[in-house]
Amino acid sequence: MNTHFGLLALLALTLAACGTAPSPAGQPGDPSPLPNPGIDGRTPRPVNVQITLESGHTAEGVLTPTGGTLTATAADGTTFTLTAPENAVLSPLKVKMTPVAQVSGLNGANTYVAAVHLEPEGTEFLEPLRLKISAPHALDTHLLRGFNSHRPGSEFYFQGRSVEGNTATLQLTHFSNPGIAVVADDDLIVPIPTDARDRLENDLAQPTRASMEILGDFSGWIEPDLKHAASSDSALRQAIREFVTWRTEVERAGLSDRFRSETFQGWTLIAQGIEAAVERAHAECAVNNDLSRVRDILTWMSWVKRNPRLSPYFSGQVAHFEQLARDCASFELDVQSTVSGDQDGAVVGTGIHLAIPLQPGSGDLLTHLEAAGPVQVLGYAADISADSGCTVSPLSATLQGDTQAALDLLWAGDSAAPVAVTLDPPVVTVSVGITCPDNGSFTTQLPTWRTWFMAAHQDECSALGCLRIEDWEAGTGAEFARKTYQRTAVSNGLELSESTTLTLRHTPH
Repeated sequence: MNTHFGLLALLALTLAACGTAPSPAGQPGDPSPLPNPGIDGRTPRPVNVQITLESGHTAEGVLTPTGGTLTATAADGTTFTLTAPENAVLSPLKVKMTPVAQVSGLNGANTYVAAVHLEPEGTEFLEPLRLKISAPHALDTHLLRGFNSHRPGSEFYFQGRSVEGNTATLQLTHFSNPGIAVVADDDLIVPIPTDARDRLENDLAQPTRASMEILGDFSGWIEPDLKHAASSDSALRQAIREFVTWRTEVERAGLSDRFRSETFQGWTLIAQGIEAAVERAHAECAVNNDLSRVRDILTWMSWVKRNPRLSPYFSGQVAHFEQLARDCASFELDVQSTVSGDQDGAVVGTGIHLAIPLQPGSGDLLTHLEAAGPVQVLGYAADISADSGCTVSPLSATLQGDTQAALDLLWAGDSAAPVAVTLDPPVVTVSVGITCPDNGSFTTQLPTWRTWFMAAHQDECSALGCLRIEDWEAGTGAEFARKTYQRTAVSNGLELSESTTLTLRHTPH
């Protein structure tokens, strides 16, 4: 792809040599400093470029935990091949790759530039992806620079590349706009990115970097950040991003053996940070009823199990951490229900109060929970219409049979909402003592609450389950959601009246 745009700031002829005035602040390529110094004391000097896409040449595909490959071809014949290794993503990811037609503010006339826009923008990867850019002609290895940016053109920075023949290879730890450009070193103004990871990658890409300078990045920057990363999830993620970038550049430079001990130390510190993050997530889930923290636990554990560098450190601990996730995702279905109907000329009512524990099953811990543990009878009641002349005293409640219950959750970002509760309640038989003027006193059992409850809810039976209870009202705090019924129903000619409140409580422990 050849573009014909004047040099602005990034890959430009020096302003003094050209006699060109600096570009106005805020324009692409603006090198004016920002007021706040960066993490290493340097004042950020971000550079933005403008990108135009070849929308007619977009390629789409899916990357999976086992890997994947996607290829796109630009109008000038340049081909882009994106390859994901195993464990780069934790779940299938739909991706789009669109060749870039023009990059304003990047190169001068008749200079070769090849780049792609990758989506979803901002996606981070657990293992670097490889992007091969095959040009329709040989590449000048001395003048060829790799680059990347966020969103369409913001925070441009350089990154390392390797070249063989007419093919350049870049290692990507995130999406958006990687590419290559031919430019003389004398025409170069190097940005100082705002983001710490981008700044590290930009520094490592400079052709004059020596092995001891790379080592200095680890002992002076990477290692301290990893040691302090155990204090918060955001610090840990940032430190991991920096370390993965450092390791990628070490491997690209062929220095893996030279920095073997530093690499081992980095993974050890990451493992310690993950261990602290999981324990912290479980504690915050239990104290704050923060269900989103179960996602954090499972995300860390999924990466651990798929990463051969981390799994030895966690040998014997994965089951414990997954149990912490189950504890965090525990719920209780509270059922308070009274159903009454006409029996032998008298209106008889049976009320129960049940607590049904729900815990993640053996499959997806995030979306499906099932009844687990014994159902508790928290209360029961019985009544008989006053005009019968009889009085009733509830004596005991007996549970019979199994309880089938399940909760399906729908996640949107870090928030979850109940899709449905499938409930097949237990048989609850209430024994009562009845005293009547004509018949004296006797003991009997009222019709089981379950029989009348199920009859009143036949409208909630379908091919998806019976009873399948939907349309829950969202709650706050420990009360996750609620569903209430105040209604009448007719079953086999019997008119039933129901008053029921179902409450889903988040009960982490």
